[in-house]
Amino acid sequence: MIATARLRPARVRVMPDYSLLFQPINLGNTSIKNRFAMAPMTNGFAHPDGVVSERSLAYYAARARGQVGLIIVEGAMVHPSGKGWLNHLAVHQDRYVPGLAELARAIHSNGAKTFLQIMHCGRRSTSAVLEGAPPVAPSPLPAPGSKEVPRELTIPEIEELVESFAQAARRAREAGFDGVEIHGAHGYLITSFLSPYANRRTDRYGGDFEGRMRFILEIIAGIRGKVGPDFPLTCRLSVDEYAAGGLKPELSRVIARRLEKAGIAGIHASAGGGPTSAHMPMTTGMGQATLSHLAESLKQAVSIPVIAVGRIITPEAALSVLETGKADVVALGRALLADPAFVDKLQAGQPEEIIRCIGCQACQLRSAAPGIGCLVNAETGHEHELTWAPAAQPKDVRVIGAGLPGLEAARALAIRGHRVTVYGNNLPFGGLLALRARSPGNGEMGWAVERYRRELARLGVKFYRGSPDTGIQAHAQVVEATPGLPILPDIPGFEKKRLFTAEAVLAGKPSLQRLGSRVAVIGGGILGGEVALYLADQGRQVTLIEEKPEILKDTHPTIAHRVGERLRAYEVAVLTSTQVRAWERRYLSVVREGRESSAGPFDSVVSALGWAPAVSGIPAGTIVLGDAYEAYSARDLVYAGTKLGRGL
Repeated sequence: MIATARLRPARVRVMPDYSLLFQPINLGNTSIKNRFAMAPMTNGFAHPDGVVSERSLAYYAARARGQVGLIIVEGAMVHPSGKGWLNHLAVHQDRYVPGLAELARAIHSNGAKTFLQIMHCGRRSTSAVLEGAPPVAPSPLPAPGSKEVPRELTIPEIEELVESFAQAARRAREAGFDGVEIHGAHGYLITSFLSPYANRRTDRYGGDFEGRMRFILEIIAGIRGKVGPDFPLTCRLSVDEYAAGGLKPELSRVIARRLEKAGIAGIHASAGGGPTSAHMPMTTGMGQATLSHLAESLKQAVSIPVIAVGRIITPEAALSVLETGKADVVALGRALLADPAFVDKLQAGQPEEIIRCIGCQACQLRSAAPGIGCLVNAETGHEHELTWAPAAQPKDVRVIGAGLPGLEAARALAIRGHRVTVYGNNLPFGGLLALRARSPGNGEMGWAVERYRRELARLGVKFYRGSPDTGIQAHAQVVEATPGLPILPDIPGFEKKRLFTAEAVLAGKPSLQRLGSRVAVIGGGILGGEVALYLADQGRQVTLIEEKPEILKDTHPTIAHRVGERLRAYEVAVLTSTQVRAWERRYLSVVREGRESSAGPFDSVVSALGWAPAVSGIPAGTIVLGDAYEAYSARDLVYAGTKLGRGL
C-alpha cells in the first residue's frame, strides 16, 4: 500500500472586528467621524517666523486624506517668550491667522476635523532660541538636562500670559479650527505651574493645589471669554511627569476632575517632562500602547472623553485600548509618520498593507535637521516636493547593497518603469537594518525589511544575496548602496584569526564556537552596544570598550537608555575612556583614564567602529548611495534613495 500524506487544512486568518474604531464620537459639540486622532507632533516645517508653510500644508493634508478623524496640529506658541525651537509654529499675533486658516482649510477639505494645540515652552526653551533672553517659568529651576536657570515670572507677566492663551484661542477659532488643545504636558509652562516638583511659588499661583491650578483655570476662563461656550477645549496632561515629587496618576486624576468642571471637553493623557523622561517606554521593543494605563487612570475619574497616546502602532493595539475601556479615542503619532494612510487602509480591510513604525526614533528633530522625517517612509515631511513620473527611457539598473537606502531606490526605480536587480553584496535582504533587527529587543525593525520584501516582489525586482560577478559594465546604470568597508582597529601583535567585524557577527558568519566564550567589542556607539547585546544573548561573556567617556552617544537618548539598561541586565562589562594599545597572549593592553592596564583574557575581538566609504573598485558612472546602521543617518540615506529613484 502506498502511503499518502495527510494534508492539513490551510489556516484562515480571521480579521478582528475593527468597527469599534470607526464609531463617531463628540468632543464638546464637534463630531469626530472615528476614534482616531493624530497626535500633535512638532515637525519644524513652519517658516522661521512661525508662519504656516507649503511644506506644513502638504504634510497635514496627507494625514487628513488618510481618513484620521481628528488632526491635532502641533503646539503653536502663544507668546514670543514661549518659543522653544527654530521654525516654531506661532499664533501670538493676528498676522498668523491667514496661514492658519489655510491650514485648517487644507485639513477640512481632505475630510478631517482639526484642533490647534496652543502652548508656551516655559523653562524648556533656551536663551539661544529666545535671542539672548532667559526662559521663564513659575520658579527659577532649570529644566531637566539643562543648566540654564529660568527667570521667575512676576504676577503681571502671568496675567499677560493668561491673556495670550485666550487671544491664541480666539485666533484659532477665527482661522476655522474646530477646537483648541491646551498643552499642559511634557514639562512646558502649564505643566510647571501644575507640578509640585517644578512650582515652588508661595503666592497665589503656587503654595498648594489651588494655587498651582490657578494658572490653567484662569486660561480656560479667559478663553471662554473670547470664544464663548460652544468652542471645544481639550487639555493634554502629563499624567506621570517622571519626577520625584511631581505629577503622578493620583494627583492627575484630581486635576482632570477640576478641568472637567471648568468646561474642558476631553483629556489627552500623555506623560513625561521630568528628569527621568528618557525612561519612558516609547522605543522599539518596549511594547505597544505603553501609556494607555495612564489614560485608563483618568477615565476612571472623569466622564468626558479621554484620548490615549503612546506607541499605538498597530490596529490591534488601537482596538485593544478601546475594547478594554482604557480610553475613548486613540492618538496615532509616529504611526502616522510611518503611514499617513493607516486609518484608510484599515477601513478598506487591508491592515497588512500598513507601513509600521519600528520605534527607531529617526523621526526626532535634531538641531541641524530640516524637519521631521521617517526611516520607513521617505515621503514623510517631503509631501510638498516628491512626485512620480514614468521613466522617459527605462533602463536596466543594478543596485549593489540591499539596505533600506538601496531598497527604496530600487522601489522608486521599479515604480517608474526601470528594470531593477538588487544584490545583497553578501549581506541579507535589508542590509544593516536586517542585521540590527537580530539584536535583542530590535525585532520590530524587521517589519521594515519585510515591507520592502513584499513591495519589491510585487514590482518584479529581483534579489540575489551575493555580488554580480560579470556583466556589470553592460548595464546602463549601477547604484552602490553598501555601507562601505569595515573599519578595523590597529592592534600590534594581534592574531588576525581572532578579529571579526560587527556585520559578520550579526550575520552569523563566525560560529559561536569560533568566537569563544569571552569576547571584546571595540567601539561603544549604537553598533557596538547592540552587537554586545547580541553576543551576550548568545551566552558570551562580553566586554565593551570605548575611547570616549560615555557609550551610545551617537543615537537618540531614549534608544541609548534602553540599550544601556539591557547591557546592564546582561552584565556586559563596559570600559570607557579606554584606548587599546596591543594584544599579547589573549590580553589587550589598554590605557584607561591615563593609566596602563590590561583587559582579558579574550577568545576573540569584534570591531564595531563602523564603515569607511570604499574609494577604489567602483566603476565609472556608478551612483554612490550607501547604507548606515544608526537610524537617523539611515533616514537621510533613504530619502536620498527615493530622490535618486524618482529622478533617474
